[in-house]
Amino acid sequence: MEPPQQAQQPAPQSPPPAQPPSGGYVSMASTTARPRGGRTACGPCSRRKIRCDAFEREGQPCSNCEKRGQPDGCTFNDDAPRSGTRRSRASDGATSPSAPRPKKPRPSETAQSVLDGIHAASTTYAAGPPSNGSHGQVPSWGSAVNAPPAIAYPSKSYNVVPGPQPQQQWQPHTTQGPPQHTGYYAPIEPVPYSQPASHDLKDLLPSHKTALRYFEVYKTICHPLYPVIPDLEEFEAAVCQYVEDMSSGRLTYDLASSTGRARAARLSWLALLTATVATGAQYSDLSISERDSFVTDHVRNAQELLRQADYLGRPEENCIGALLLVSRIMENDIMPEAAWSTLGMVGRMADLAGLQEGMNFEEHMDVRVREATNIRHRKLWWSYLWQEYSLALCFGKTSMVQVTHEEPPVRSANNLSYNDCMLLLCKLAISARPDPTAERSSLKTEIDALATARHLHEKALPRLADRANCRTIQDRIEYYSLRISQGFVVSCMSQTLMKACARMGWDQQSKHLQSMCKEGAFDCLQAFVDMQSFSVVPLRTWMFIFSALSSALVLAALSDDTDRPRIQELQRQLLHSLAERDREMELPHRPGLYSRYPKALNFLRDVIQTDANNINGSGKREDGGPPPLGQTSVMSEQQTRDLLDPAVVWTKLFSPKSAGDSYPAQHTTFAR
Repeated sequence: MEPPQQAQQPAPQSPPPAQPPSGGYVSMASTTARPRGGRTACGPCSRRKIRCDAFEREGQPCSNCEKRGQPDGCTFNDDAPRSGTRRSRASDGATSPSAPRPKKPRPSETAQSVLDGIHAASTTYAAGPPSNGSHGQVPSWGSAVNAPPAIAYPSKSYNVVPGPQPQQQWQPHTTQGPPQHTGYYAPIEPVPYSQPASHDLKDLLPSHKTALRYFEVYKTICHPLYPVIPDLEEFEAAVCQYVEDMSSGRLTYDLASSTGRARAARLSWLALLTATVATGAQYSDLSISERDSFVTDHVRNAQELLRQADYLGRPEENCIGALLLVSRIMENDIMPEAAWSTLGMVGRMADLAGLQEGMNFEEHMDVRVREATNIRHRKLWWSYLWQEYSLALCFGKTSMVQVTHEEPPVRSANNLSYNDCMLLLCKLAISARPDPTAERSSLKTEIDALATARHLHEKALPRLADRANCRTIQDRIEYYSLRISQGFVVSCMSQTLMKACARMGWDQQSKHLQSMCKEGAFDCLQAFVDMQSFSVVPLRTWMFIFSALSSALVLAALSDDTDRPRIQELQRQLLHSLAERDREMELPHRPGLYSRYPKALNFLRDVIQTDANNINGSGKREDGGPPPLGQTSVMSEQQTRDLLDPAVVWTKLFSPKSAGDSYPAQHTTFAR
């Protein structure tokens, strides 16, 4: 049988200048030199068979791609059909010009695209990396466990912008009239959830370079001290795939083609990534103005992504992790009340998602996969409890979260890691809460928990148990972070038990508890002062600042003549460090600690000795200055009792009512 006549002829030349039918391939203008044998139309225009002026615009995207809002997709890909040529396929190394072109599979027969298998960033891949090294077999970021591997990017027509008119680009809503608030989450104009434009989503996502840069900061500094993401290795693999998809332009197309739960799962993972980038930027080396603007924009973008993912109607792991990071960012920007309110919402979401009970409705899953999911849920649940009860200790309140006798996900009873120690401290703080309504109690359980917390570091790794075993900077940072948290928890637990003993008339036990409280507060303050030499973490983490400042106030109430000089030296170093932080990080719309907590800092300054530079020539105290050398402010018995009550200390010295008159209100309107 003779092959078709057109297969025996050589490849035809460029088409004649006559106008082709509408919708067909349109050649380039004759005035522009064309590359011999190369593409003269971009991939999207070739797939749609419309006229393209990409070659005439000298490296700029064609007008069709700009009108569709897809300038990044204007590339000369090989997957689009070529006009005027026939591509022949060779088999077994032999070339045959008459070989028939293989039939192209229909779009319904192609495998899932790069992002179609996503469920959550915390799921694991079913198989390892491909053995042949081809890019088409790389699992998609955040793909499901049993999802099939994605093939090369399929060639099809993408209706990126639905409808005849493109949607308006997403813009944060800003009020025109006074007052102008500079909060994190400005109200956002409602956007239809069913058909959001792809270019709107792209504007909300961090670029591939930004994601790589600040994820590395998060991985190095933030995650070791506050591990919100249960499986960081899995998440990092997903970030790498995200970077490839973002740089190649696949991400925009795949997001536009997804709907329903798959789309919501992708958006929740993207919200977690954006919150991770914002958290890393908060500890980066950017200037304060650049850092504040960058973090504010990305937190707002994370909230918008969560809104489009319906995070209240479909609470799941990635939404909860993103909100935990957002609440920690609010803490560090001196908005702990907003973080406390956010955590109340996160607790309800975690309960609905079944994190505490380890619920799993996918009964067909493999036993190992189900167990891994259960462990991941427990880690995320205890990360939430960690932050919840830390703020509860600061406010002197009892958390509304009901915790059973479930043990935290600790690997072993000995050689505890930093994360294991922090989870055990959280468990001990929960169990050491005596019942305030009990008239008489032995307090045995609470006192045993306090003793365990005091000696917890002895069961940790050698580098966490003794500073002499620290060999790297990271070892020292984790050592000091553990001592700050351990000393603060021991001090707060001792103060709570002291109130119970005083109510029962146990004076001897109260004296022992005062000694433990003083020891814990001193360890916390000493570790905070020492940690500043190694890292920016203590002065950018609100929880560490409050722990050190409240410990300094406790030591002011419990110090005596033997240890007062040593304690006052640490208190002076603390005040000096906080003043330096305010000079470097204060902004007009976000004042520093001396404007937010003036009563606490002024009270601490008034009860310690200061140098002679603050004394005038008459030897008298200047207005607003510290007392002269050799004189110590004597506190009344009532002031001493107040300083040993966390709830009273927060109400009188740290609450928003005690802030300075010049301190502006911080508005945090969540995305709807």
